[in-house]
Amino acid sequence: MRLIHHRKIIIIFFHSLGLASSWKKTCGVELAKEEAGTVNWYGLKEDEGSYSVFDTFNDEAGRDAHLNGEIAKALMAKASELFANPPQIHKINILADK
Repeated sequence: MRLIHHRKIIIIFFHSLGLASSWKKTCGVELAKEEAGTVNWYGLKEDEGSYSVFDTFNDEAGRDAHLNGEIAKALMAKASELFANPPQIHKINILADK
């Protein structure tokens, strides 16, 4: 295990009202590629209709920019159409990794 400089993480859990293909399009993978502060972006499927997004950032500024950026604006503008419930956003700090 190596200690790292408190990498910042966001995990967002949500239940989609649409199909997985529309979920992929609306989650912003292409927009995330353009964000300088987003180190990694993962879209995860737990089961049918249950998804998560896992993002990593090197610092709080990158995480805040993402949470207040174009992806968040686009998703919130269509939240009632896309999500069965409001997304659950968890801000987590990684202290060590291997």
